[in-house]
Amino acid sequence: MIGYCIKLMVLALAVLAAESASADTLDDISASGTMTVGVKVDYGPWGHYRPDGTIDGFEPDLARLIATDLGVNLRLVPVTSANRLARLAQGDVDLVVATMGDTEERRHVARLITPHYYASGVRLLMPYGAALDKWSHLQGRSVCLVKGAYQNRHLIETWMVTPVVFPSLTDAGAALRQGRCVGLAYDDTLLAQIAGTRDWSGYKISLPPEFATSWAMAVRLPDKRLARRIEDLLAGWHSDGTLLDLENKWLGDTSNFLEDQNAIWSQTAKGKRICVRGPDGDFPEACMTSRVIRTGQSFAAPEWMAKLTGATGIDPAFLLDPFNRGRIKAALGNTLLIVGLSLAGASVIGIGAARLISRSSGGNRQARITARIVGSGLALAQLTPPILQLYILFFGLAAWIQASTGYQVWTLAIAASVFSAYAGATISALVVNAYRAAPDAGFREAIATAFDGIVATLVNIAKATGIASAIAYFDTITVAGDLIAEGADKATVMNLLLVFYLVLVMAVMGVLNLLKARLL
Repeated sequence: MIGYCIKLMVLALAVLAAESASADTLDDISASGTMTVGVKVDYGPWGHYRPDGTIDGFEPDLARLIATDLGVNLRLVPVTSANRLARLAQGDVDLVVATMGDTEERRHVARLITPHYYASGVRLLMPYGAALDKWSHLQGRSVCLVKGAYQNRHLIETWMVTPVVFPSLTDAGAALRQGRCVGLAYDDTLLAQIAGTRDWSGYKISLPPEFATSWAMAVRLPDKRLARRIEDLLAGWHSDGTLLDLENKWLGDTSNFLEDQNAIWSQTAKGKRICVRGPDGDFPEACMTSRVIRTGQSFAAPEWMAKLTGATGIDPAFLLDPFNRGRIKAALGNTLLIVGLSLAGASVIGIGAARLISRSSGGNRQARITARIVGSGLALAQLTPPILQLYILFFGLAAWIQASTGYQVWTLAIAASVFSAYAGATISALVVNAYRAAPDAGFREAIATAFDGIVATLVNIAKATGIASAIAYFDTITVAGDLIAEGADKATVMNLLLVFYLVLVMAVMGVLNLLKARLL
């Protein structure tokens, strides 16, 4: 039955899919005179903002060298681990140079360029005194991760960590300081840069490097000519020491990886370089020594799925992976839980506050003061964007409570409270206005009069609960971002997400209308 439902959902997506034909990117770059490159800006010294607002770093320097070779201007665009491949696929950037590990999964959605230009592994940043000597000691422990990082799946599957996933490294670091995780697992290259700074003086890098991978630049799959041009540049930079010079400039030292690559690519025989393209147009296999990793298992698509992909471009192959199905199931459950709590909370707060306020006009002084306090609180909740409330409560109030008492406030409780108060404030205003327009009709009739507005408010808050992923709540938005970052087809994932929310909205409206018929 489940398999049949999945087939129906995927077939329904076919009507939403459309194949797009892209022009040759190298010609487009030449014609426009500008090349757009996606780089990190929170990953110094590989990519960061200068005080004057410009972007600089190891990878922006590589982008400048490429633009210079092509004879065009350069436009740098900030990207993150979670959105870099998506921005490439939708044409926002022509090239990605953003600390991206080369994996087999990512090669299905982009053309990853070799030779690689850097390499790293994953290590753990943790407080001094933490008794964690082996990766196996992390089993069942909360570990802060950055959304879209290639190593996340490996840590969850292999070492069975409990992931606490944040959209940015800054947020993950703040959560580590608050004690929401035992450590921050990330690229050892960056952790080595921040561990020695004053801000992180109470923390250390621990555990041996894990899951080493090489970094690759990426272009869109059809862009063979642009990829070939950059391949030749990379081969030359390895050979003449350009990459070593850049690494020394930005890191103050050189790595074993780039030293080894320089030794390989600068080899000569009888005065001629060995690592050059052969008659077949490829570099010798002996020169291509850096590795491409696989983050998960490979599964053969059934015939119906392969035909669907060939005919429509929809590629639901990620659903074949049990790991993906497991986390999708967990994310769906978490999403339904937070939606249910938020709708119930908003209804209770909104109707309860409306009843209090509507009765206060004829009540005593204490009742009027209470109503004013409640009304002011709801007005503040209504005027403050939910995302700002989430950050204030999660990184502010909840952090203070934990530091003062040792009690960790649940992320679910924070998110549900914010959404309940935000929507409840609107519901209260709707009901109070309806009551004041016809006080003789009674409070129940006021709710019936305002019901369409209440439904619209609850539907909107059901859709808005996705922003809880900003404070590491594992929901459908989080898992969709992870799937896309790991190489799943973006259009398929986003259309499945669209179908889910359409079904969710219809279900919410159906339940609310049923309640209206029975209670009002």
